[in-house]
Amino acid sequence: MNKLIGVLCFLFLLAGCAPRSSQLTPQQQDKVNNLQKTSVAQIAEEYRANNARSNREYTGKWMKLDVYVVGVNAFSRSPDVSRGGRKTGKQEYFIHMADVPANYNDDMTCRFDSDQEQTVMSLNKGQRITVLGRMKEAEFGTLDLTLEQCKVLQTLNQ
Repeated sequence: MNKLIGVLCFLFLLAGCAPRSSQLTPQQQDKVNNLQKTSVAQIAEEYRANNARSNREYTGKWMKLDVYVVGVNAFSRSPDVSRGGRKTGKQEYFIHMADVPANYNDDMTCRFDSDQEQTVMSLNKGQRITVLGRMKEAEFGTLDLTLEQCKVLQTLNQ
């Protein structure tokens, strides 16, 4: 059994499924630099026009956007009831973002892994940033647009 687990771990490492680092490798940085920026409004418009087609086109794809931070939040994934209901699970961070400040019609959520805590804690509502993330499949009948594995690439001037 231990041998099987070891083989599986080795295969995951080969497939690039090792725990994510907050730093990009030079090869990853080249790919990020070559990504064309898009806008929240453009993505939302395409999803409104045809959710199924947009899911097929965008789900799992990396996107780079210049956005305004509309809100910053955090939550624990799973409360530990045995400890009096305190949330002791893995902390997850996310921001709501839009092309213009305080736009709640065309906004997206960007989820950050716990290793990005310091970066997320430095963000403020109204701040303009360039963000990188992988598009999550939008639920049927909703316009809940979410990027996962997000990273803030830079802070922009207002």
